[in-house]
Amino acid sequence: MATGGEDSGNDGKEVEKANKKQEQDEAAGDKVGSWLWSGVKVGAALKVGAMLGVTTLGATALGAVAVGAYAALKIVGSIESPEEEEDCRGDVKEGDAEKKDKEYLPSPEQAPSDCDSGTKREFSSNLVEDLNEYYRSVIRSSSAKRMAIRDLVEKARQPLSMFLVKNHGSLVEGELVPAASDRLITKHQDERTLFLPLTVDCRMWEICDAGESVLEMRGFFCVRRINLDDFSIGTSPWDPFLSGSYLNPELLQRFLKKKIQLSLDEEKVLGLDYDVKWNGSSIELIIENPVKGYADMLCIKIIPCMKVEKGEKTITVIAQSGTPYQESAALSSIPQENLWLHSLEEEAVLEMESLDEDGGCRKKCLLILKSLLSTEPSMKMLTLYHLLTVLLEVCEEETEWEEEMLAERFLDLLKALEGYLRADNLAHHCSPEDVAESLKWLAHLLQSNECIADLIYDRLFKGTK
Repeated sequence: MATGGEDSGNDGKEVEKANKKQEQDEAAGDKVGSWLWSGVKVGAALKVGAMLGVTTLGATALGAVAVGAYAALKIVGSIESPEEEEDCRGDVKEGDAEKKDKEYLPSPEQAPSDCDSGTKREFSSNLVEDLNEYYRSVIRSSSAKRMAIRDLVEKARQPLSMFLVKNHGSLVEGELVPAASDRLITKHQDERTLFLPLTVDCRMWEICDAGESVLEMRGFFCVRRINLDDFSIGTSPWDPFLSGSYLNPELLQRFLKKKIQLSLDEEKVLGLDYDVKWNGSSIELIIENPVKGYADMLCIKIIPCMKVEKGEKTITVIAQSGTPYQESAALSSIPQENLWLHSLEEEAVLEMESLDEDGGCRKKCLLILKSLLSTEPSMKMLTLYHLLTVLLEVCEEETEWEEEMLAERFLDLLKALEGYLRADNLAHHCSPEDVAESLKWLAHLLQSNECIADLIYDRLFKGTK
């Protein structure tokens, strides 16, 4: 463990002062979040019913129920009785599921009909207001902690970039770059990602698609040494990281870890306790107590990456995370540890941002849902890419994403997400041919003790903590 320089004076007091208003805003946001989860519960519990096997109301269409659900969640949110609130948030037994569903549903007189356009507009307007309030108070509020973490990441990024470019310019193409996914950070995340772009000399190296090789592993790439007659081993600065005829991401990352550790120890730029680790898919800079007054840690992931032309797109290839699945029949001279991973998450974020250049609310919808899911550990199995790819599927069907359509599009996103889960299927927008692998992943979860169906059902009925 390395130790930094002297503490920064009155940071604790400044954080405490700056966060007083933040706590008030978040209290309002949490109330709205609870309302939103109540609405999600009514709609999703109905549609996911067949998958859960605990309710007979699963055939009800979400579109018809959503309006009444919002009215119901308003009523639920206004209940002040501790006993009733405890009942709503308690464990739901399988035998009581249908009863609970009916309790939360509005009566036929309360539920607006599809032809009641005036009520629809009122519902839409109210939900837009609540969604925007949640977005402002919970997601986009600039707390002292969030700003301090942002400044700390930049404080580490600049000197590390200068050191690597200056001393290893033959390997590194440019400065460390924040991942696109970091632009979708919520208040619950204390993790940041920096991509380290690598220089690829196409005279000596060839980036091959493992999906088009005998491995038939879509989504993975390998970097092969070529033209040995003209450029013998030792000519390329990457040659020390060869494993057979391929560039080994593990060897490269272990080398970079030592250099990053050396730079931080010499420069002493952080002024905090830190540690540098390698976890198999990235180099991690772990900073203890990054913000005075908070007993937690900040993890900055540094991931080597390369840009690859694939068809009409430029994709990002990164060090793989874990050993990929391989059929026993797929034998090859390419060891699996030499594979690099296509960053689908990065591609999906960039595609969503490109679509949202029309001033739409796609990003806002995603961030609200992501924030709600991040409050519950059991829902973290749904990654950012899962949510992004569902959103992009919705974008193919829905073209109106103006701010005034926020309520409709948010409900569309919920409907699509629960629809995929109800069908035991996961969307894979960037690489549809990999749906089979996604189905394997979901099938594994459904066979586990804590299957995703039960987790979702439990989460929806307990509400936001």
